[in-house]
Amino acid sequence: GSSVENQSTVSRCVVRGNGGSGISGGVHCVVLGCVATGQTAGTGITLGQNGVVSDCTAAENSINGITVSTGSVVSRCAARLNTGIGISTSNGSTVQGFVCEAAAMAGAEDITAFGGWKAWLASRPA
Repeated sequence: GSSVENQSTVSRCVVRGNGGSGISGGVHCVVLGCVATGQTAGTGITLGQNGVVSDCTAAENSINGITVSTGSVVSRCAARLNTGIGISTSNGSTVQGFVCEAAAMAGAEDITAFGGWKAWLASRPA
């Protein structure tokens, strides 16, 4: 895999079939447009505090797809067919515009007409 120091940026790469994590970074790291697939004993992408993972795909990894620590942002990413959690975050992290597996939608209510989950939540009885 690829391991980078604090405040590093990794962009437009593919990591595949490593014995540990695919991409791992310390605090304030940024991972952009990368693909991490098939890590045999690790997570696809792992970052420390205040990291950013954007426009990435993490698939078929033996642990989680993407794992970030406190204060991080994950946006426009796809995490599918990972053994563990697709996208795992700590307190204060944000996940925006992700893609989930179709099985996760089975029996789910379509909230499109509400314009977002906050409006849907506000419409529900207390």
